[in-house]
Amino acid sequence: MLREKGVFDSELIHSIILDWYERVGTQVYAMEVDRWPESPCFCPPICNQGWKVCDDWSVYNTTPAFSLSAVYNRGDRCVLHGRIWEATATVKGVQPYIRNSDVDTLERLLGWVEDRLDVLDNYYGYEGSAMAAVPSESRKPQIQAVYSLSGQRLPMPLPGLNVIRYADGSSRVVRY
Repeated sequence: MLREKGVFDSELIHSIILDWYERVGTQVYAMEVDRWPESPCFCPPICNQGWKVCDDWSVYNTTPAFSLSAVYNRGDRCVLHGRIWEATATVKGVQPYIRNSDVDTLERLLGWVEDRLDVLDNYYGYEGSAMAAVPSESRKPQIQAVYSLSGQRLPMPLPGLNVIRYADGSSRVVRY
């Protein structure tokens, strides 16, 4: 019902976050960085050789999850631990980063909100009028199961990192 009324809509939630961000002001956020410079969310990532960070968050939901067995050619992208990585050379079996970080941006937050709403829609079986109008082959894959990083099947995602397995056989690590 709240989805149908537009309360749980990613654009509405994003506008509320943007309103808060603008009221607090960038100066206050800059002071926070100055006060806690070693905070993990302010540290730059350190990439392994053959990888770089991709900051194009508009492709987050359509970028495949990282796989150790995949071969990535220059320009190929993948998602690993909440970040998009781009190959700068041909690599296989090399994790994109030595140290990951979460430099938060409004764009990253919007992607996170959209992911959470997708998980909830799948979990509760909500298809809504907008989803009903979309042909089934273009819908996002249905969630088959949620697991902890240790492999324990969960009834619902827990705070932290979770592995989401989709009906099409793909899986993805998602932070909640």
